[in-house]
Amino acid sequence: EDATENRYHELVSENCRQLLGPHYALLAPEYPHLHPLVPKRTQLKRVLVFFGGVDQNNLTSQALKALMDPALSDLAVDVVIGRHSPHWKAVKKLVDQLPNATLHGSLPSLAGLMVRADVAIGAGGATTWERACLGLPSLVTAIAMNQLKSTQALHNHGHLQSLGTEAWVSVEEITSALLARLHDPDTKVAGSGLTDGWGVSRQAMAMLGPQEGGLRLRPAMATDEALLLRWANDPQVRSNSFTSEQITPEDHHRWFQKGLNNSQRLHLIATTADGCPVGQIRFDQQSLSPEGTSDEAVVALSLDRCARGHGLAGELVRKGLKVLYQHWGPDVNVVAEVLTTNTASNACFARAGFKQEANVDPSLTCPAQAMNRWHWQSSQSC
Repeated sequence: EDATENRYHELVSENCRQLLGPHYALLAPEYPHLHPLVPKRTQLKRVLVFFGGVDQNNLTSQALKALMDPALSDLAVDVVIGRHSPHWKAVKKLVDQLPNATLHGSLPSLAGLMVRADVAIGAGGATTWERACLGLPSLVTAIAMNQLKSTQALHNHGHLQSLGTEAWVSVEEITSALLARLHDPDTKVAGSGLTDGWGVSRQAMAMLGPQEGGLRLRPAMATDEALLLRWANDPQVRSNSFTSEQITPEDHHRWFQKGLNNSQRLHLIATTADGCPVGQIRFDQQSLSPEGTSDEAVVALSLDRCARGHGLAGELVRKGLKVLYQHWGPDVNVVAEVLTTNTASNACFARAGFKQEANVDPSLTCPAQAMNRWHWQSSQSC
């Protein structure tokens, strides 16, 4: 992630907004809609083989020969290769020898086969992000020089299993990897957190601004965990937080899971009209009276990098307040605690109608940083 963020650091202006990495990958529209629906894979029953439409070096045949091992004979196999491939006839001959294999020509989308599969065998190109979006465990061979670093990095972080390069991968190696998964299936969600498939919509928002329909709010769900961690660790978000250290996945998981069942937290995801998540707003009730009643809620929000600069923060606050009063009633006062150096957030709450209280003594919150405290009274109209 750090390597991706800094890849063009010395090559572009510091004012250039960089939308880099799989979070902004350009996937077809079916992928983001399928992303939250794919069930967890708990066993190996079906394999997808796809090395591109041409597969110049006939790695498809290597995979099919590996699948001829008697211990793998019960597996269903989907094979995809273009009819224009020079190896079509050789591949078809091998498919005919496998009792549960189906040969597909060029398809408009692999999404349907990916959802059905329990593991994929393929190359390390753009299909990597499609497999990751749908949580499909993958055995991957780098078939081009520009795939080597990314494939190895994803392997090192447990997002896929690298089989090396096409020059070195063998039938025996593929067989061994499949047998290992057959006896001990990897039940982790492969590629978890890499992408939710909404890259096209995010790129469009960054370039064109928000489209008709404005923001919509929905409750945060368990499937939002990786996305929220990404937003929380965005460099700009961390620099405007009271603690600037990166949040570890383990710490975030504990915090997030606890919040899902917390009746004193209202956590909302902001989406575009087509469903693309672009931000979040959270209200945490806190007790101020001796009786322990919650009559104040602290608000926090953030926007995806693609959504900044379009005036959406104010809309997010206003719509969030409406949901809050529908959810908890009119007796909850809302406060925002913002670093004095966070110009954008201070301006956002001012425009949204919050009233600034006297500067808070920083020793009461963060000794090294002063903050502003903004207050919204329940009697105000939102």
